[in-house]
Amino acid sequence: MEPSTSSTMFKPNSPPTQKRKLKEGTMTVAVMGRACVGKTAILNQYIHKMFSDRYVVTVGDKHEKVVNVDGRQIEVEIMDTPGGYCFEYGRRQAIINADVFVLVYSVEEILSFQRVLELRESIFEKRGKQVPMVIVQAKTDIRKDKWFKDCESLHSLIPDGLQHPHFQVSAQGGSDMSVIFEEVVRLKLSDAKQPVKERRCSSLERIQRVLKGQQIWF
Repeated sequence: MEPSTSSTMFKPNSPPTQKRKLKEGTMTVAVMGRACVGKTAILNQYIHKMFSDRYVVTVGDKHEKVVNVDGRQIEVEIMDTPGGYCFEYGRRQAIINADVFVLVYSVEEILSFQRVLELRESIFEKRGKQVPMVIVQAKTDIRKDKWFKDCESLHSLIPDGLQHPHFQVSAQGGSDMSVIFEEVVRLKLSDAKQPVKERRCSSLERIQRVLKGQQIWF
């Protein structure tokens, strides 16, 4: 049986004193990325097993779900963080308050991957490099001639170059999204987690070349 879930709306402009007190042991996951990359579609597929191609601007939804990881049941609060730049306050609050992060980009737009890198650096600056995160490549059901140049190669480069697990998913195609959230929770629970290093082999340089070849920098 699917664990029970619930969802609520949070207001990015609400003061911190109004933040709902979580049950002891609850873990908070922030799902972040540029607008229109498919963050809400991923959560709808994960929580409700449904897909809708109707786009609605996210202003800040919260969901609760029990995640089963290695025989343990972990209550998780998932923050669907808005992607538009006008919601900067909400993103700052998510970075400060979340325990773990899911950073999402779309195969359609290299700028969405650039945004993931910017968010990653913001998280590092505010939280340090021990904070667990995974990176998700969304909308993989789209015809590959619509993918941005060198998008496919990033799947093999990210785990070594950026040192984060990387998942390729399609909400429309019914991908099993549970593996994303199980992995990020597992990283948080792991006592063996090591801080991300500044550089790792040649994969980071290859990622940089992918971006520089399209005049995108990091």
